[in-house]
Amino acid sequence: AFRPRAGSDARRLPFLRRVPRAPPALPSLRLETRVSVSIRRTRRSVETARRDGAHLGIASVRVSSQKHWKKMTDGRPREEGKVVVFGSACVDLLMQPDRLPRPGVTVLAPTYELLPGGKGANQAHACAMACEKKTSVHFVGAVGKDAFGDSLRAAFLDANVGVSGLVTHSTLPTACAAVIVDKNGENQIAVGSGANNAVTTAQLDIVEKNAKDHTLLPGDVLLQQMEIPMEEVRKAVEIARLIGAFSVLNVAPSAPVPEETLQKLDFLVVNEHEAADVFASLSETNEVAKDVAERFFNKSQNAEKAVAQSAAIASTTGVAVIVTLGAEGAAACLPTRPSLARGGEKSDESSSGPISQNKTQTRVDVLRVAALALVGDERVVDTTGAGDAFVGAFCASLASRRSLPDCLKRASVAGTLGCTRVGARAGVPRIDEIEKRAVGVAVVADWGDDVDDETAVSTLAAPAAAW
Repeated sequence: AFRPRAGSDARRLPFLRRVPRAPPALPSLRLETRVSVSIRRTRRSVETARRDGAHLGIASVRVSSQKHWKKMTDGRPREEGKVVVFGSACVDLLMQPDRLPRPGVTVLAPTYELLPGGKGANQAHACAMACEKKTSVHFVGAVGKDAFGDSLRAAFLDANVGVSGLVTHSTLPTACAAVIVDKNGENQIAVGSGANNAVTTAQLDIVEKNAKDHTLLPGDVLLQQMEIPMEEVRKAVEIARLIGAFSVLNVAPSAPVPEETLQKLDFLVVNEHEAADVFASLSETNEVAKDVAERFFNKSQNAEKAVAQSAAIASTTGVAVIVTLGAEGAAACLPTRPSLARGGEKSDESSSGPISQNKTQTRVDVLRVAALALVGDERVVDTTGAGDAFVGAFCASLASRRSLPDCLKRASVAGTLGCTRVGARAGVPRIDEIEKRAVGVAVVADWGDDVDDETAVSTLAAPAAAW
């Protein structure tokens, strides 16, 4: 459906699931532009790239010749990329007593389970389940030289996740989380980070002649979370931008994100609490953010506070923000639009810079996706893995060059079904089930009256990477 903003003439469009896919002749010129920039950078000065790499703390930036860049890109964006997950892996020690322990009190549980976990590993698993045939997933992280590390490596391989970027630390143990869940579903969690604290961007392999499976190439998707050192997250975002890969950051667990890092991201994924935390930290350094949030909230009749805050983050920094809203689905706040006349490149109007630099840019488009309706005996029993399943499916669809509505619908299906079984991975659906159930999920486009119906449909059919 199409819903204009308040004050504009009401018009309706069919459900977006009926919108035809973008024709093959409609590439993402945003990707093409990034690749060409990287080629020009390499031609102009290899030394500049090496200096940038040294600034990021990388021992050696592997910049190959212009000929190799052309060989890798062939002068146009690759049809499909891969997903490189740079993040945490740990073993969950799960116990389920009747009640949670109080300080100084011991409680007994009938038994315990050892389960693969860590937000990075869980999202890599969900991404692999949601991938189409030509898209691959690779994990870059660290485990210890112990039985827990061996079990995590085996779990990655079972899920068809590449482990060429997974290193074994000689002294630090594999991360472990003690998870206690009572009969009411309340929980206590303590994490020993171990080898996760030793993960560095030196493990991220970038373009070279003898590329490895996890080598990050132009057009690939780099997915990160917040369970490894923030400095490494920041460096990885800069590396992705330097080589022309798409960068996605899930701010979980919640933590402040520097404004300069937000400006270099392509997609930021948050829940309602994380959106509030990122907005609060942004507002401390950027006075415009609060004003934008207030204006957006006042103009939008049904805008939740989290959506208004996400819109402010998007408008202020230029990053596309996707905020999950629990049973209400999710919303994508988009500060730019693809220009169909340019084959999917951002339009001049919407790419004029963050609002902190250009105060006339106040428009933020919002796409809302509904939560999947459960059927039959399906019910929500554990929301632990909902966010990871959502993010994994979104990135798998992004790497497969799906349209933004398609990416959001598939993510909504995965996130909802991820709640129907106990455990972060037990309910994660596979691609065939995701495709089947996504047909019944509605997406609503909410923007001003400056776009006619035909242009709206065509714009929404552009690849998600074009946004």
